[in-house]
Amino acid sequence: MYAKTYIVVKMDESKFLRCITEDSRRKILKFLGKEEKCVCEIVEFLKKEQSVVSHHLASLRKCNLVQSRQDGKKVMYKVTNFEIIEFLRKGEELSETIENMEGECE
Repeated sequence: MYAKTYIVVKMDESKFLRCITEDSRRKILKFLGKEEKCVCEIVEFLKKEQSVVSHHLASLRKCNLVQSRQDGKKVMYKVTNFEIIEFLRKGEELSETIENMEGECE
């Protein structure tokens, strides 16, 4: 079970954005959504080596975007704050809007 302790860490905005800018990390966050999943499910979803997935999960954990717990031999992950899912969805919408505008982004 998850402990109900909260650690308040002020994260630099640029660190947060760098963390979620990486494509695999965004995919992991979206895949987790509002459901807890084990590492094996995330590996299967991304179709990447477990070591690569573990590296991305460690980065997300350091940014307090996911938390983990041991469940027997499995390690389970879930999103710490569901607002991040909404943030990613809004980012996709904005990206599509900008893509439909004239001009080129470099």
